[in-house]
Amino acid sequence: MPITPGFTTVRLMPKPNWELRRLDCRYCSAAGEWAVRWQCVDADTLTLAVAVPFGCTAELTLPNWNGETTDNPVFTDVQNGVCRLQPGRYEVTYKTAVPMFKPLSTANTTALAAGQPRSQGTAAENDARHHPAARTYAEPADGRPHARHGPCRRGCAG
Repeated sequence: MPITPGFTTVRLMPKPNWELRRLDCRYCSAAGEWAVRWQCVDADTLTLAVAVPFGCTAELTLPNWNGETTDNPVFTDVQNGVCRLQPGRYEVTYKTAVPMFKPLSTANTTALAAGQPRSQGTAAENDARHHPAARTYAEPADGRPHARHGPCRRGCAG
């Protein structure tokens, strides 16, 4: 998101997604090429790379950052959780404050069976949110069957 006209100062706020695992994007502005790449190394480790064009600056908010700093150049100028970056290429790998993926456990499964609210990030919750076949629907009052959603990537019949 540009802060100043001409993309000379940009606010970068990547939103990693465990299901994608990685993303590489570039934007060619009048000021030069901006690039952001992130990769979920494992459930609680994230690698983030940023390229800031010559004559520009960036305000980078590290997603799910635990607040720990190292001697990495990304942490040269940090104010209120925002890393201010000068022109150049940066890469940082860090442990996240909370896991990006929570596998199902006995406790989660028991809570689901008891109808208790699910914690954010469980496999069941992600399935229900991103996979229509995993949702549960009440039967229509007139007894008609629901329309099928068609074939999906998991190979269900629809």
